[in-house]
Formats: sequence, C-alpha cells, structure tokens
Amino acid sequence: MMTAKQGATPILRILATGGTIAGQRDATASGGYHAARRDVTQLLEAVPQLHGLPARIQAQQLLQKDSKDMDPQDWLAIATATWQALQDPQVTAVVITHGTDTLEETAWFLHRVLPAQHKPVVLVSAMRPADAPDADGPRNLYDGCVAALDGRFCGVVAVAAGEVHAAQYVQKVHPWALRAFSSGVVGPLGQIQGGAVTLHTAGPEHDAAMPAGGHAWLLQCAAERLPAPPVVGWLTSHAGFDARWLQALAGAGLDGLLVATTGNGTLHHNLEIALQQLARQTGLAIALTSRCAFGPINAAARARWTTLALPAAKARLEWQLQLWQRSWQAQQAGKAQ
Repeated sequence: MMTAKQGATPILRILATGGTIAGQRDATASGGYHAARRDVTQLLEAVPQLHGLPARIQAQQLLQKDSKDMDPQDWLAIATATWQALQDPQVTAVVITHGTDTLEETAWFLHRVLPAQHKPVVLVSAMRPADAPDADGPRNLYDGCVAALDGRFCGVVAVAAGEVHAAQYVQKVHPWALRAFSSGVVGPLGQIQGGAVTLHTAGPEHDAAMPAGGHAWLLQCAAERLPAPPVVGWLTSHAGFDARWLQALAGAGLDGLLVATTGNGTLHHNLEIALQQLARQTGLAIALTSRCAFGPINAAARARWTTLALPAAKARLEWQLQLWQRSWQAQQAGKAQ
C-alpha cells in the first residue's frame, strides 16, 4: 500500500482493479489498447490535483483486470477490501477504479453485499486509455474523489463524465462515447464541474425488496467455506425465438436462468411453453426481467414467475446472489443436522 499525501485527515482509500482507466494504447493496432496495464501509483501521478484535496490518500492495487473478465471471486475480493476500509474510523470514503464494461454489475454487487452504511463507495472508470492524449480517466478519478469527500453521498455510486449515478440505476449505454453511462429517466444524483458538486436529488428510492446490504451474509461468511457460486444463464426473448436455445441451456447444467422478456413481461410463445416444461421437468430456478432498460414488469408475470425489477445484467447477478444464499442456507442446515 502506498500513500500519496501525508499528515492530513480524513483518509480516502483508493482501490485499483484495472480497466481502461489503467490501460495503454497498442502501438501495433490503430485505435486499439490493452486494459489494466498501469498501476495505481501511475494513476495517481496523472492527477496532481489530488494533493489539494482535504484528505490523506491511501491507495492499493487490489486487482489488475479487464472488467469484462470479472467473476464472483473478484467481486468478493473488492467487497471484502472495501468493507475492511469502511470499518476504519479514519477512512471517510472508498474510491474504486474499475473498467466500464461491467461496472454496473460490480456496483450492484457492492450495493447488495456491503452492509448499509453512511460512508460513500465511489466507482470511477474511463472510456479512453491512460496514455491517450484526451484520456478521461484523470478527470474521472479527481471527480470521484471530490464526490467521495463531498459529504452528501452515501452507499455505492459511480462517477463518470462529470455525473454521479446511483448503483441501482447506472448503466453503460454507449460503447465508445465519453458520456457512456446513464441513469435513464431517473437521471444522475448530481454533477461535478471544476471540483464543485451540484446535487440534483438526495438519493434514489431503492426497491425495498433489494436493499443495501441484503446479501451481507457473503462478507460475514467469507472466512468459512462458501458453496461455489451458482451458474446462472441469461436468455432474451425475441421475435422468431427457437426453443432449441433453451434446450441447449437446459442441458448445460445450469443452477438458474434469467430470462429477459419483451415489453411488459411478455414471452415468445415458443419460449413460454419451453420454460413451463423445463420448470416442471427439472425444477430449474427461473426468474424474469424485462429487456427494456427501466421499469418493473406486470403483475400477471409476477404471479407466474419470480421477477426482478432490474436491467438484465443486474438481474442475472441478483438472481445469482439469491440462489447462492439458498445454497449457503442449505449447507448450514445440513451442518446443523
């Protein structure tokens, strides 16, 4: 662990995990680059404005990965390191550098796994590598630290392109634009310009069924032998759906399945028939969400299936967490017998 500034309090803990924000251009490929090449020391050196913040910065290279390759063990490592930092009374906030591709999933994992608390956890990223002449990582990192020290945010948020987004709503909506993240019709929590934060709302209304810390058991049991995370597939209903897709998944040994429906909870008739047969014959744990970016699906679908009011990427992760908890509870019940 290295320290960027000494002698000031409070402490701002920065955890680096790789991503494009730590990437370098590939000299042999036009426009190409390699993610997760620069370490956290180099990231901090590129943002001298950090020395002017009213905090002592501590930084740790936790992972060095392209976020498209994140897996449950990486999420657990990030959550564990974040929770350890948050329990330090001198640490006022945690900033996590991360890739953009799966940032919304890591944000949701942290929201659900970290016990509810008043300190902010801020994810920052970049759309352009660190050595690009117009790299956006340095500004995003500075803005993320400003948001972390602002005092008006708590829980898990993401900061990118001068906007602060809540974990529940943030999504990557563009493959290469600098303003790649959105919270849809809900909008960002606030904006950051010139080191000043403008707050738009006090905070989102999270689904009461999926509160912050709802899966804190994962951290509490991390020292024990956890069951392996369940394998959860993800399938989208679409015009011309062929039931052979579902048959192939059914034979793959999945523990669960997330189906993104069309519109307001509707399914192609081939898929609906196949899902009903699969549920009867195998007992596979099936949950539905909408392939639309925002909004819960209708009551009729909720009466027939488990449904999740989340975009598909987060819904698949949430279903995995819920099935993981069932597996852990069954393991505990077995030990008690």
